[in-house]
Amino acid sequence: MKIRITFVLMLAVLLAPCVRAQQEVQLSQYMFNGLTLNPALAGSYETFNAQVLYRMQWQGLEGAPRSELGSVDGVLTQSNSMGWGLSVVGEQLGLMKTLGAYASYAYRIRLNELDDRLSLGLAAGAMQEAFGGISAAGLSSNGQPIYQDGDDILAAETRWRPDFKLGAYYSYGKMAYASLSVSNLGTFIRFKTDDSLYIYNPHFYLMGGMHYYLNDAWRISPSLLACYTLNDRPLIDANVGLTYNDIVWLGVGARMVLPLNPPNATLGSNLAMMNALAVMLEGWITQSLRIGYCYDFSIARMKVGNVQNGSHEISLGFTFARKVPVVRNPKNF
Repeated sequence: MKIRITFVLMLAVLLAPCVRAQQEVQLSQYMFNGLTLNPALAGSYETFNAQVLYRMQWQGLEGAPRSELGSVDGVLTQSNSMGWGLSVVGEQLGLMKTLGAYASYAYRIRLNELDDRLSLGLAAGAMQEAFGGISAAGLSSNGQPIYQDGDDILAAETRWRPDFKLGAYYSYGKMAYASLSVSNLGTFIRFKTDDSLYIYNPHFYLMGGMHYYLNDAWRISPSLLACYTLNDRPLIDANVGLTYNDIVWLGVGARMVLPLNPPNATLGSNLAMMNALAVMLEGWITQSLRIGYCYDFSIARMKVGNVQNGSHEISLGFTFARKVPVVRNPKNF
């Protein structure tokens, strides 16, 4: 047990940039869960929507990240000019636990008769952070306690902090979209008890994609998500999905780390550019109910792939279709 915990702690330190990148929870199915990253997407479906997702990263590695998120959103007015949203995000990585809750508001501006829209959004909430909480019941092979009652690692340290997100979202009809957002703005609010454990960098997200209709039945949808964090290397997720009759969506993606070396980066310059590959499958059980699964496998040089069995991501979405006319039931933003 002591060896396992020590290994997890060492892994968390070695993967510090990756850990920071997951303060907002790393997602492969981000195209179906955009509200988590950008509050401007609140009400973008113009219906009531609910999403839940669970991610098991590096399955088989004790202490590896476990992430959960849930969100609901809709519109506030008949003109669909204002959207609202509520979201909850939680993650556990070894001895570290985070739980955040946010309320989002978006103002949506119709730009022309073709229904091009620009949305501006704000999310306000709070983040709970905890570290520690190891049980003293574990015994070593000689029957002696692994930890003494006075060890600092036994006591869980917990605190709350306010947090904010800002975002903008542009939709070119139903054919293309672009999104820019920043999160972790609550890091600029300092308390007397702050220490290096709770220093978070703002995250900048750039998303974009399009839908190209091959014919009445088939649609291809490439998308891109770029994440930039101060003092860490930029991450890019490139994906392409193929949809059949708005019933089945099959996607593949690649996660890459740009080979840039910020001054405070902790990883060596020989970091592999390609980080992971992903295969995704989404199915609409009904016009309103979607279920999805994603499998990621690591191809980085950091040897994590040698001690784990890939990452699994399960999602569930519900869209309440209104009786007023709409172009089509939305499948992704």
